[in-house]
Amino acid sequence: MNGLDGIIKQLEGQKAAIERALQALREVGGDVPGTSLPSASTANGKRSAAQKARWAAKRAAEGSPSATPAKAKRGMTPEGRQKLAEAMKQRWAAKRTAAQAKRGSGRPRKVAAAA
Repeated sequence: MNGLDGIIKQLEGQKAAIERALQALREVGGDVPGTSLPSASTANGKRSAAQKARWAAKRAAEGSPSATPAKAKRGMTPEGRQKLAEAMKQRWAAKRTAAQAKRGSGRPRKVAAAA
């Protein structure tokens, strides 16, 4: 009978664990004992609503979002744009003169003879 006593103790331990789990589920929202568990979408909906409530409370504690200063929008000022345009013109002028110098230093081109 020693083996049966061990099995009984094990089953009673499982029964106690199941009782605790059922009690926790009833506290969460399962109000009718013996019914099936709520569907995953219902459980997710409750968790989502609770999460929204927590974030709303946090935002309310920190102050309204409009009270915080907005970040300055970064962009190019007209002066910066003008400087950039000048720099690009200088780069292209340097590149153009380098290309012309390279063309001029090579072998002279053949000119078609007049007939």
